[in-house]
Parts: sequence; C-alpha cells; structure tokens
Amino acid sequence: PNEIKDIYKNIFNDFTTREFMNFWDLGKYKESHNSLLIKEGEKQKHLYLILDGNVSVKRNNKLLNNLKRGKFIAEMSLITNEPASADIYSNDNMKYIAWNQDELKHFQISNKNLWIKLHNILSKDLIDKIRTTKKNEEN
Repeated sequence: PNEIKDIYKNIFNDFTTREFMNFWDLGKYKESHNSLLIKEGEKQKHLYLILDGNVSVKRNNKLLNNLKRGKFIAEMSLITNEPASADIYSNDNMKYIAWNQDELKHFQISNKNLWIKLHNILSKDLIDKIRTTKKNEEN
C-alpha cells in the first residue's frame, strides 16, 4: 500500500515484499494521545513502530530523544528480553503499529531467516538512536 511504501523502502528493504506484508499483517494499528506509552523498568509485550506523530524518550524526567515516523519502540526489550530502559511518552495524535513480542519470538524457531532480517533491522534502528541520543547529550 502507498501509505507504507516508504516504511518498506527505508526500513524493511531486506524483506521480500511477501515477507514484509506477512510480517506487517501480524501487527495491529493503534493510537496514543499525550500519554505514557512505556514505563521504565516494565517488561514489554509489544514491539512498536511509529507511523505518525512522535514520542519523547525520557529517563529521570530528562529528555533523551524524540522519535518520529519509522522508529521502533521496545526493540531493546525484544532483543534482550529485559524491561524497558526509559519512559516513552506519546505526543499529540501518535499512530503506530504494534506486534506481539511472543509472536515475533516464534520466528527464532519457525523462520530463522526472517528473524535474522528483523534482528538486523532493529539493530540498525538501535544504533541510530544511540548516535542521536549521544548528540543530544552533547548539546
């Protein structure tokens, strides 16, 4: 679909179009309006991808980063199986897609190639966030 072509091209381009659409269809569209989406220290049940709007990443009420379309949330929890490392607040009318982490973890066994591709995508996203956060801390 046209509304997610940029997501496929810029993020999921390692997936075949069929893999992408099958993966995409596992997610559920949701919205959040100026609220706490993720609480630091809590185990996460979903992987999120921002589709519209943005979120603020905070720890100890200090802004670490602002994330917008095409950025994942709770990817560290999926990869490490650890609780959230920061609070995530949605701003305005934030729209996102959420995938159940337990369902995604089945790929580790049932479809290792897809899991490897997803892991690489999430790793790139995480590296980009680390770089952006470091720049924000320096300023």
